[in-house]
Amino acid sequence: MDEKTLLDGGASPLRIDGRDYLLRDVPGGREVWAVSDGKADMAGLAVGGDGVHRVVAAHGLGIGARTATPAQSVLSRADADSAGRFFASLDAKVDAVRPAVAQAMADGGYEAHNSGGGVMVWHRGLEDGSRLLVSCEEGHSGIDGDPDAPHWLVGRYGADEGYLDLTEPLTLADALAAAERMPDPVDPGGVERCEAFPTLDAALAASRGWAEEAAPLLEAIGHPGTVRACRVADWEFAVVAPGAFAGWTLVERLGCDPDDPEAGSSGITDYPTRAACEEEFRGAVARARASLEDAPRGP
Repeated sequence: MDEKTLLDGGASPLRIDGRDYLLRDVPGGREVWAVSDGKADMAGLAVGGDGVHRVVAAHGLGIGARTATPAQSVLSRADADSAGRFFASLDAKVDAVRPAVAQAMADGGYEAHNSGGGVMVWHRGLEDGSRLLVSCEEGHSGIDGDPDAPHWLVGRYGADEGYLDLTEPLTLADALAAAERMPDPVDPGGVERCEAFPTLDAALAASRGWAEEAAPLLEAIGHPGTVRACRVADWEFAVVAPGAFAGWTLVERLGCDPDDPEAGSSGITDYPTRAACEEEFRGAVARARASLEDAPRGP
């Protein structure tokens, strides 16, 4: 993600211990992005008033828990000591997970993750940059509970803002099976969905509807293997799977005309991974939308 896209999207700058960050409000908290040379890397999700500094501490700067405002830039060593105690408590939660749960999550490729403010979840990253989250609503751990009781919740979260949650708790085995089938929160038309569904079947039904809505545009793009496409005024952007081109490919077309498939000029860029291609797709769409908002309006 580039710094300008985040700023244009409403993120606010914050400087901590001589380093630059961006904060972006999302459902459930604030994303913390570490900024360097115009690029931004996700540091974590902050939950609660002191969550920002806990995320920064986890990011490797040794800064502790304290409510931050843009004017605050210097933190005491006591804060760093507080952070050490905080993260030790998270380690203790992981160590206390019952063996049956720990083994099931390891077999599924999940790792315990602090989502901010001491809220723990099981986390697994996916090829497209999204992530699966599994958590237990029983007790206060978030990562431990009776695997045979219906206390486990599932969600899939996009690399940026989209998310899909299942609100009906399941047994751990059923939750892990549901996670494998969770639809992408970014639909084929590039819309980042932020929704909750009672069951997996309801989420899949909604996903099929989104795919049907986007089908005409994907067909108009004309490249086999197009998995995502978006039209902004006379721009078209598409993510194409390997096959039509060398790797994951972003196709950009300017001056397109829905009634004339041959109109417009195209640009094609290959990326080594789907996540990198999807990230540039989101950035290109955001820049196109921003340019429309900034364009002078007629009388």
